[in-house]
Amino acid sequence: MVAADRPPISDKAYAEAAAWLARLCADRRDPVDEEAFKSWLAASPGNAAAFEAVDQTWDDLGGICEPEEAVQ
Repeated sequence: MVAADRPPISDKAYAEAAAWLARLCADRRDPVDEEAFKSWLAASPGNAAAFEAVDQTWDDLGGICEPEEAVQ
């Protein structure tokens, strides 16, 4: 699916995605956080798209945490 075929991602989804990225990169994350994140991702295609965009921006800026390492 190309970007033009996708509905726009809400500001709320972007904000939640940024919060999840920070939470997953925190030293104090736990399995409960990881399960909640997986549930949030599955709740909406917009959530997954927002997280992908936020994660890419983080990578582009040289982020120090890789969220895929955080959730296994």
